[in-house]
Amino acid sequence: MPPRRSWSCALRPIPAPLDPGAGYVSQAPSRYQFLRSDVAVALLGALRQTRTRFRRDPLAIGDASQWDGGRPASDLGTTRHISHLGGRDVDVALASDDPEAPSLFVRHCQGVRTELDVFQCAPGTVHGFDALRMAYFLGLLVDGPTPNGIHMPEGRPGPIAEVETIYTDQAYIDEVGRAAQVLRERRWIHDDGYAALGEDGIMRPSPWHTDHVHVRFGGEAARAPLTPAPGSSP
Repeated sequence: MPPRRSWSCALRPIPAPLDPGAGYVSQAPSRYQFLRSDVAVALLGALRQTRTRFRRDPLAIGDASQWDGGRPASDLGTTRHISHLGGRDVDVALASDDPEAPSLFVRHCQGVRTELDVFQCAPGTVHGFDALRMAYFLGLLVDGPTPNGIHMPEGRPGPIAEVETIYTDQAYIDEVGRAAQVLRERRWIHDDGYAALGEDGIMRPSPWHTDHVHVRFGGEAARAPLTPAPGSSP
């Protein structure tokens, strides 16, 4: 494994998208959208390449970590999530296959509350979900950049940041797994990405994840910046 870049453990904000080609929009307060530097580079690169490949609407980014590396909203005493510490986690909206419906944090299934008091998708109710585009984006995070979108079995640069686990509802995991098969036939995904999205890969079912995927990256937590929180008084 190559040595970790010296900048990788710094915490940095996700910048506002400056052009449509960025491939993303924000759907969370900027103070809760901080990532480890290498994670931010990997995420933004994959979003841009997904936009280039599919020419569809941008995907929404939700919570990452708080500006100081803590869990979002802990600065207000209303902490969200049980993870999202140190810039290693990020929530991304599900891709929509409806040109009239943007890819925001919207449920693409019929939600049900189980006897264990958890909320999840009812089997067989997924609708309006662009599983092919979602699988391509997640595969890029695992495989790393593919310059010009070209399948490169040899000499690839590899992932910028290593994906540890991807959490979402089982209904979407099933759809992404089937889409990965199509990507493989088109040579739009490499072996590592294909294996990661398969049955024995790194996707894990998680209740309450009916409107997004939660991507967790490996490695150590990022260091908080020595600056005030965005929008705070000096």
